[in-house]
Amino acid sequence: MSVLPWKLVHNNWGSIGLAIPGVSLYLINENGEKLSACGIEGEIVCEGKNVSLGYAYSYKDLALGDVNNGIWETGDIAVVNENGLFSIIGRKKRIIKLYGNRVNLDEMETYLKGKGFSVVCVEKKKNCVLYFLTAQ
Repeated sequence: MSVLPWKLVHNNWGSIGLAIPGVSLYLINENGEKLSACGIEGEIVCEGKNVSLGYAYSYKDLALGDVNNGIWETGDIAVVNENGLFSIIGRKKRIIKLYGNRVNLDEMETYLKGKGFSVVCVEKKKNCVLYFLTAQ
């Protein structure tokens, strides 16, 4: 769905790059609205004729055709920089609502690790649980 041209690798570590020919990549917010500003996080949407038709759970599902209508909401949370390059920063399923606030568990882990903790943040039955492995 994307490629990072070799000439851009050195200055764009961690980027997944640009959409491949025939594919359109863009970000959407929680309401499904397209985002256009750089640096705003949203879910990556991949659109094109070569996008997955959908999941087949049995052989009968293969006859359903393109249930995704050429559009796939990836579940990846990303930002786009000023050059149009996408960088994944987390997963949609790693985001929880805590007292009405959206919390990215990946960002929480990074923050706490930066404070000297070895931690794993998980959601367990709609509650945020922080597992502190070791504290320094």
